[in-house]
Amino acid sequence: MKTKSYQKTIENSIAAFEKGEIFFLENFINKVPDRNTIRVILHRLVTDSTIVRLAQGVFTKPKFSSLLHKKILPDADQVAHAIARRDRARIVYAGNMALNMLGLSTQVPMKVVYYTDGSPRSITLYDTRVIIFKSGYPKLFSYRNSILQLVVIGMRYIGKRNLEQWQLDRVKFVIGNIDAVTYEKDRMLIPEWIDNILLHIIQEES
Repeated sequence: MKTKSYQKTIENSIAAFEKGEIFFLENFINKVPDRNTIRVILHRLVTDSTIVRLAQGVFTKPKFSSLLHKKILPDADQVAHAIARRDRARIVYAGNMALNMLGLSTQVPMKVVYYTDGSPRSITLYDTRVIIFKSGYPKLFSYRNSILQLVVIGMRYIGKRNLEQWQLDRVKFVIGNIDAVTYEKDRMLIPEWIDNILLHIIQEES
């Protein structure tokens, strides 16, 4: 009888969520004291398609597209940011994700990688894609300008000797609105070889 009461409590909570909202087992621990009971109830709701399990302990109340005739689920990036908010951790795009965001690559990586100041770990999603949180070096989270932060990550990932002209042209476009004053605030955080390239672009555009 108690389990039925708890299930109703969880169902009512989920009913109040927006469609497409990501939530976690932890959302219910103040209402249902036993985690195993929460797991059992959420498993039932997944089985009857009320909710969708995105990863272990990660769920959503799915949207449905009448145009596409299917459920629309959050993408890996939305899941990663939801996990970061839950953990009160900061994350920054790493590797191919940084290149994607900057327009320096068109590949869609199966492994979605972020630097974090939280716990490093990997999370396998429902579609077999993997979210990886890697420990980030302290300087990485000290940038005032998020575009510069991303450009530095992307350029470091490509490497000095592998940078192609089209990529430099793209970097020039991306940092086009950054002036010398803004750049100077983050300059001490930028590796020397990247600083030489970016400073030349900034001065050229001024």
